[in-house]
Amino acid sequence: MGVRLKKSLEEKDGIIKLLGEAGAKLGEKAEKAEKKQGNLQGALEHMKMKKQNEEIKTLREDVENLKIEMKLQKLKFESDTDYLLNLSNHEVTYLENQVKELEAENQKLKESENKDGLEKYDLCDDSDEECSEILVEKLSDETVNDIINWFNHWNRTV
Repeated sequence: MGVRLKKSLEEKDGIIKLLGEAGAKLGEKAEKAEKKQGNLQGALEHMKMKKQNEEIKTLREDVENLKIEMKLQKLKFESDTDYLLNLSNHEVTYLENQVKELEAENQKLKESENKDGLEKYDLCDDSDEECSEILVEKLSDETVNDIINWFNHWNRTV
């Protein structure tokens, strides 16, 4: 009875060691997955931010061009009454609405820039613990399947 018990304990110690090694490997895989996901998330957010910055720049240019155009039109209005008479009410209303829309959009952009917009894109630089928690919660199905397959294979060999 003592030999069987000793052999059983040795087998269980071996199993515990294997589980420890497997846990370490899974930890390494999880760290790699977290790092990869963080890098991909950062790249995606950078691309979104770059696109938004380009849109902001384009809108600002549009506002400036429209202001210049309106100033030129105002000078022309003052000097050329025939031009005023030839403008339809629809065209005047359209230009006024376009200026108002662009000025409102410009105001929204200025307000959004003042709200520390960068903080919402900076997910992983300042808080590694929070990133780890988020990424561990989002382990891919592939990693989970790897764990299950490894355990089933190991279980058959023991």
